[in-house]
Amino acid sequence: MNIKEASQKLGLSADTIRYYEKVGMIPPVNRRNNGIRDFTEADLCWLTFAKEMRSSGLSIEASIKYIQLFNTGGDDTITQRKEILLEQRQLMQEKMQELEASIHALDLRVTNIEALESTSTDDLLAG
Repeated sequence: MNIKEASQKLGLSADTIRYYEKVGMIPPVNRRNNGIRDFTEADLCWLTFAKEMRSSGLSIEASIKYIQLFNTGGDDTITQRKEILLEQRQLMQEKMQELEASIHALDLRVTNIEALESTSTDDLLAG
């Protein structure tokens, strides 16, 4: 399939797909005789992986390192690739804890404001 079809199928822009290939986030895509990219199911799997990794916050550099490890070492790099993913998971857990703390702080402020609102309304009714 061509880049437009791959783009529509995966919800990625053609420019993003070209960029991912250019920087090495996906392996090089085979081209037809006329130079047009010819995406296979395997290419779509790599693009899906790249999209998921970016959505999870994995840096472009870490994604590239993961792909390079896979392409150069295969099964011999499983432990190194696992470490990249575990490191990202840890970072995401830390961000989640920060977000939960922020939500808790907002909830406290809303509760305080609601208490002020009810007090102000009660004062107006009593007066």
